[in-house]
Amino acid sequence: MSTTGSLLYNETGVLFGRPSPPTPGTYEGDSMSVLGSLGLRTTLLSQDDMARRFPATRGAAPFFSHGYLSENGGVAHPQRSVAWMAEQARAAGVTFLLGIRGQVVKIERDGRVASVRTADGLLHVADAVIVAAGPWSPALLPELYAFTIV
Repeated sequence: MSTTGSLLYNETGVLFGRPSPPTPGTYEGDSMSVLGSLGLRTTLLSQDDMARRFPATRGAAPFFSHGYLSENGGVAHPQRSVAWMAEQARAAGVTFLLGIRGQVVKIERDGRVASVRTADGLLHVADAVIVAAGPWSPALLPELYAFTIV
């Protein structure tokens, strides 16, 4: 839960189905193994289990006749999560530049990003520069692609 009181994640359980039992080497079988190694609960479901516990899957056979329930799975709330992370970053002293103040027009570096000039004409020098544009980051700032940390 964030400090604003909003849930960031709801544990609802997630049902994974397939046309045959989830054995090692299948996505579902390997996923069950990984989840188990992390101490997360999974329940293997036979065709009868699927039909009994989740009647809506009956009409989906044979495509959804076997599977497992990831009991710890659920729904993450991305908007709430990003707001919470921004709240934490601000509390740690991070400054966000938004709008025209955040529109980078030039990057200056000496082995790493040292400063950025924004569309409002200001030069911003920082210990670290974070481009938080997700998968669009390389397209927005192709000159930084070599500096990408994954």
